[in-house]
Amino acid sequence: MSKATLLFLSLIVTSCVKNRIPELISDVPVVRELPSLAYTKSLDVQEIHAKVIQNRTNLFNSVAVVEYRIKGQIQGSAGWRPYIKNFMVGKRWSVDHPPVGHIYLQPEISTKRSRGYIEESIDFDVTLQDTIKSGGWGKNNYTVYAGSKKSKFSFFHGK
Repeated sequence: MSKATLLFLSLIVTSCVKNRIPELISDVPVVRELPSLAYTKSLDVQEIHAKVIQNRTNLFNSVAVVEYRIKGQIQGSAGWRPYIKNFMVGKRWSVDHPPVGHIYLQPEISTKRSRGYIEESIDFDVTLQDTIKSGGWGKNNYTVYAGSKKSKFSFFHGK
């Protein structure tokens, strides 16, 4: 192989290794399908924040890591304490110009038997990390929805 070919291959390998996505850390599991909608009527999302925590997008990488923080309250029936079992994350692109990425966060709320629980509201504060793909070169805009709240963020995909 020529020196130019070896240099080109080493640049590709270096870029791939450098752009490795770190282990994602979330307070509850992130799922792609939500098996049950039980108890979501008792969900009150009060705040949602989203930010890109790792953006190493370039010519060979279109993936960034985003962190979501969701705060609110849930309430269950007497004797059944509710908790957030996991969060479903759904993503789609709009057909607007320029396109906007829409990210939907939906918790699966489950309950566990608790004789002392008397239907009081329980605060939750959950942090999730997930990957997103850019929609193309340049500025990428996203809107995140959870309950009745939404948050917007953007990041730049350079070459």
